[in-house]
Amino acid sequence: MDDQAFLEELKKDFFDEANSLIQIYEDNILILEKDSSNMDAINEIFRVVHTIKGGAASLELDRIAAFTHEAENLLDEIRRGKIKMTQSIFDTLFNSVDIIKNFIELAMSS
Repeated sequence: MDDQAFLEELKKDFFDEANSLIQIYEDNILILEKDSSNMDAINEIFRVVHTIKGGAASLELDRIAAFTHEAENLLDEIRRGKIKMTQSIFDTLFNSVDIIKNFIELAMSS
């Protein structure tokens, strides 16, 4: 397998995993809507974003990596109790899912 084919296979695996992780992200936001103090859900969302960020960075998908890095920073502040879960934060988390999905779709089509 040549380098380009190998890279394309890695990207396909990343996109498949990212799409599965996005579902976990969405499911856990819904859990947080019911119980905004659920640290397991917050930690799961953080893990998802961290995993997507790492995979994107390793494949030089810079937009995805940069955006998920910022989302990860926000989630870390939430985990540490520096930012409280408000409707605005929920809206931001829901919007971030859509943005990540859009970035992934763009990367898949290029």
